[in-house]
Amino acid sequence: MKCFRRDCGVTVNEYIVSRRIDIAKELLQYSELPVSEIASKCGFSDQLYFSRVFSSRVGVPPTVFRKDPFGRSEARGVRMGGV
Repeated sequence: MKCFRRDCGVTVNEYIVSRRIDIAKELLQYSELPVSEIASKCGFSDQLYFSRVFSSRVGVPPTVFRKDPFGRSEARGVRMGGV
């Protein structure tokens, strides 16, 4: 375990959560599965916990990410003088 952190720069748990979030991002972007099912498929015990972890790592909740995975509307709002 210490070798993993030394070699990869993150703990095993951090790596696993990161991979789960990456998979969730793909499922949100390219499938129409409900968020609860995506949470389950990615190894999260419940949707609320998944949403908290996803939001803290990605910066937006899963439902917002699904609607705009590349943050286009936020960038457009800034350029147009919006908030």
